[in-house]
Amino acid sequence: MRALKALVIGMGILIVVGMALIAYGLYSKATDPGFAPFSTDDDPTPAFGEASITLPSGCTIVEVQPDGARLYLRIGPPINDCERVIVLDALSGEILGTVEVTR
Repeated sequence: MRALKALVIGMGILIVVGMALIAYGLYSKATDPGFAPFSTDDDPTPAFGEASITLPSGCTIVEVQPDGARLYLRIGPPINDCERVIVLDALSGEILGTVEVTR
Protein backbone atom coordinates (compact mmCIF):
# COMPACT_ATOMS: atom_id res chain seq x y z
CA MET A 1 0.00 0.00 0.00
CA ARG A 2 2.83 2.39 0.86
CA ALA A 3 4.54 1.70 -2.51
CA LEU A 4 1.30 2.44 -4.39
CA LYS A 5 0.89 5.74 -2.54
CA ALA A 6 4.50 6.75 -3.40
CA LEU A 7 3.93 5.79 -7.04
CA VAL A 8 0.77 7.91 -7.29
CA ILE A 9 2.49 10.92 -5.67
CA GLY A 10 5.50 10.54 -7.99
CA MET A 11 3.30 10.36 -11.09
CA GLY A 12 1.36 13.42 -9.93
CA ILE A 13 4.60 15.38 -9.59
CA LEU A 14 5.66 14.31 -13.11
CA ILE A 15 2.33 15.49 -14.52
CA VAL A 16 2.67 18.91 -12.84
CA VAL A 17 6.28 19.31 -14.05
CA GLY A 18 5.27 18.27 -17.59
CA MET A 19 2.44 20.79 -17.69
CA ALA A 20 4.79 23.54 -16.45
CA LEU A 21 7.26 22.73 -19.24
CA ILE A 22 4.50 22.82 -21.85
CA ALA A 23 3.29 26.20 -20.53
CA TYR A 24 6.86 27.57 -20.63
CA GLY A 25 7.31 26.34 -24.21
CA LEU A 26 4.04 27.94 -25.35
CA TYR A 27 4.93 31.25 -23.64
CA SER A 28 8.43 31.27 -25.15
CA LYS A 29 7.11 30.53 -28.63
CA ALA A 30 4.46 33.27 -28.31
CA THR A 31 6.95 35.95 -27.26
CA ASP A 32 9.75 34.86 -29.66
CA PRO A 33 8.55 33.00 -32.80
CA GLY A 34 12.14 31.92 -33.52
CA PHE A 35 12.43 30.14 -30.16
CA ALA A 36 13.88 26.63 -30.38
CA PRO A 37 14.46 24.69 -27.15
CA PHE A 38 17.18 22.48 -28.69
CA SER A 39 19.13 24.73 -31.04
CA THR A 40 22.10 23.20 -32.87
CA ASP A 41 23.51 26.53 -34.10
CA ASP A 42 26.13 28.23 -31.97
CA ASP A 43 25.53 31.57 -33.73
CA PRO A 44 21.80 32.14 -34.35
CA THR A 45 22.45 35.34 -36.35
CA PRO A 46 24.35 34.61 -39.56
CA ALA A 47 26.69 37.27 -40.89
CA PHE A 48 25.75 38.83 -44.23
CA GLY A 49 29.07 40.43 -45.16
CA GLU A 50 28.96 44.01 -46.37
CA ALA A 51 25.99 46.18 -47.29
CA SER A 52 26.46 49.31 -49.37
CA ILE A 53 24.10 52.29 -49.24
CA THR A 54 24.62 55.23 -51.60
CA LEU A 55 23.64 58.59 -50.12
CA PRO A 56 23.49 61.94 -51.90
CA SER A 57 26.44 64.24 -51.15
CA GLY A 58 26.08 66.11 -47.86
CA CYS A 59 23.76 63.49 -46.37
CA THR A 60 24.62 61.41 -43.29
CA ILE A 61 23.01 58.72 -41.17
CA VAL A 62 21.43 60.64 -38.30
CA GLU A 63 19.83 57.79 -36.35
CA VAL A 64 19.61 53.99 -36.39
CA GLN A 65 16.62 52.24 -34.77
CA PRO A 66 16.51 48.42 -34.52
CA ASP A 67 13.14 46.66 -34.56
CA GLY A 68 13.37 42.88 -34.51
CA ALA A 69 14.95 41.76 -37.76
CA ARG A 70 14.76 45.26 -39.29
CA LEU A 71 16.91 48.36 -39.03
CA TYR A 72 15.56 51.84 -39.68
CA LEU A 73 18.18 54.37 -40.82
CA ARG A 74 17.15 58.03 -40.64
CA ILE A 75 19.09 60.08 -43.16
CA GLY A 76 19.58 63.84 -42.77
CA PRO A 77 20.04 66.76 -42.37
CA PRO A 78 16.63 67.87 -43.65
CA ILE A 79 17.87 69.70 -46.74
CA ASN A 80 17.46 68.95 -50.45
CA ASP A 81 17.21 65.20 -51.09
CA CYS A 82 18.61 64.09 -47.74
CA GLU A 83 15.56 63.56 -45.54
CA ARG A 84 14.49 59.90 -45.77
CA VAL A 85 14.20 56.63 -43.84
CA ILE A 86 15.83 53.47 -45.20
CA VAL A 87 14.55 50.09 -43.98
CA LEU A 88 17.11 47.25 -43.93
CA ASP A 89 16.76 43.54 -43.22
CA ALA A 90 19.23 43.07 -40.33
CA LEU A 91 19.81 39.39 -41.15
CA SER A 92 20.58 39.69 -44.86
CA GLY A 93 21.63 43.35 -45.23
CA GLU A 94 19.07 43.81 -48.01
CA ILE A 95 17.36 47.19 -48.43
CA LEU A 96 13.63 46.54 -47.96
CA GLY A 97 12.47 50.03 -48.83
CA THR A 98 12.98 53.77 -48.61
CA VAL A 99 10.58 56.42 -47.37
CA GLU A 100 11.46 59.83 -48.83
CA VAL A 101 10.16 63.10 -47.46
CA THR A 102 9.19 65.68 -50.09
CA ARG A 103 8.33 69.28 -49.37
